[in-house]
Amino acid sequence: TLWRMTKWKVGPKYRGWLKLHCMVDIDTNEILAWVLTEEMLGDSAAFSFLTELVFGAGHDISEVYADAAYHGVENWKDMVGHDVALVVRFLSSTVPKSRGCMARGRAAAEWCSLPYDEWVERTGYGRRWKVECTFSDFKRLIGECIDATSNDGMVRETFFKVLAFNIHKGIRASILRITGNGVLVG
Repeated sequence: TLWRMTKWKVGPKYRGWLKLHCMVDIDTNEILAWVLTEEMLGDSAAFSFLTELVFGAGHDISEVYADAAYHGVENWKDMVGHDVALVVRFLSSTVPKSRGCMARGRAAAEWCSLPYDEWVERTGYGRRWKVECTFSDFKRLIGECIDATSNDGMVRETFFKVLAFNIHKGIRASILRITGNGVLVG
């Protein structure tokens, strides 16, 4: 019955899913910015909110690694506007065209011309796995369920869970003198 409730959105208990979109520092595993959305909002739409939060907080970013959900032209334009390199995995059906952003066109041409393993090595996309490790750590340490029932309560609960996770990462780094990824803390 859970499959039926999820697939067809029926049943008395179906409340929908919440999605936590994050920008993560791959050296410290700290969540730099997050946006909580309902299941209907696509990943690409959350990207501009995340970048506004990150740059508004004064974080200095030179590269952003993202999965194929974030390959939209608007995201490319946003990163070019901030002078940040966007390294994103394209869809297999991608054609090497700029679609209004020259940086996207160059990246798409490189994606289409190289074998995947060579593209990963050349672009450094292999570092993106550290983001997946952050989500795994978050779920393992904090959990992935929300107990609150009101929208305000769900946002507050998520805020405190992210805050607790970041505090844990900071304490761990200060005790071990390294981050979760083996980067020395200065």
